[in-house]
Amino acid sequence: MSPGEGSGREERVVARRFRPADLQQIIPIENATFPVDAFPEPQFRRLASAHPDEFFVAEISGAVVGYVAGSVTGDYGTLESVAVDHRLRGRGIGTVLIGRLLDQFQHIGIRRCVLQVRTTNALAIDLYKRLGFHIVGSLAAYYADGADALLMEKTLPG
Repeated sequence: MSPGEGSGREERVVARRFRPADLQQIIPIENATFPVDAFPEPQFRRLASAHPDEFFVAEISGAVVGYVAGSVTGDYGTLESVAVDHRLRGRGIGTVLIGRLLDQFQHIGIRRCVLQVRTTNALAIDLYKRLGFHIVGSLAAYYADGADALLMEKTLPG
């Protein structure tokens, strides 16, 4: 049974720091979410090594159901990637994960977060707008398959 299935109630989502063993559960979520340009396992390992304080997973009943990976460059943070198990989307898990990353950025003094998102990913764009991101530009042929991206940004409270 999947987390939350058959229980008749919503399970509690816990956002915690990434651990290397989480990759076994993250990779299938990544591949299902991004069939064209999924991050390969070595890229996750590099992010975890270079930015361990900006990499979080969401758990329900001990099962990893999503992740968010960020990075810090100079005075801004980047939301590198976020994904939630497709069976559990629409339950606020992505919001919890992004909120945890933004809290971490604020904790270390970062006041600006940026991200790139496919121009065709209306659900993600809507989520980011609800979380206070706004479009600041576009990036032609940003993705490996030639798809364009929007550049979005959020100013974080000081």
